[in-house]
Amino acid sequence: MKLRPWILGAFLLAGVGVNFYLLVDERVVESEKTVRHRVERVDPLLDIMYTKANRKGNLQSFGLAEAEVKQALTRLEDLDDAQERNRSMLAMFLDQTGDQTRLDRDFCGSGQVRPRYAALAYLINDEGGKRKALSLRRVSGLEYEGWAKTARIAEVYGELELATERKPDATVMGLAAILLGMEQEVIDHSSHWGEGLRGRWSWDKVKKDNPGIDERVIEYLALMHLSMEVATAEGGFCNQ
Repeated sequence: MKLRPWILGAFLLAGVGVNFYLLVDERVVESEKTVRHRVERVDPLLDIMYTKANRKGNLQSFGLAEAEVKQALTRLEDLDDAQERNRSMLAMFLDQTGDQTRLDRDFCGSGQVRPRYAALAYLINDEGGKRKALSLRRVSGLEYEGWAKTARIAEVYGELELATERKPDATVMGLAAILLGMEQEVIDHSSHWGEGLRGRWSWDKVKKDNPGIDERVIEYLALMHLSMEVATAEGGFCNQ
């Protein structure tokens, strides 16, 4: 019996095993680097200012298409009525919210998740499994909603907004995923939040496959923007 083929085979298997180990080890190290760099990266929209004058520019930076920006501006004007009833109501709700410390973190920007995402927990409610912006006329205050306790809002924010190459429409894509309860697709980079074989990034396809999601995102952005205008205004909740 010749031993040469067996010896060569043993060396070959050993080589494969070493290469596999090095590959796995390299992935682990890269993963650790990715986590560290993500923590160090800064949200490109960190210094966004919520004012009437900045409405259009802010909505564009969130990733809405031109026609969607117009819809959101119209909705904002509807919410911000001449009598400023909704502004007064929001100011009262903010002052009366139970957990003021958490509210300060979420609306005033001291937390790791920026307000445009953190405010979801207060401005979106779950009606029969459908997440959508609340109606100010149908609520008596703002509270941290139950659905948000298990939703992976922070993870979606980190994956999309703090990515090495942030997409121009990252915010609308992230908000849509959360409103649809599809956070896992974002985290897995699959479906319309994917890359390559796992899917292809596409706001248009998200809208096509989920009729009405654009309206829900626009409604939230309008309500969120007005709420932030009130919260960050001189003498507002964040400046008291």
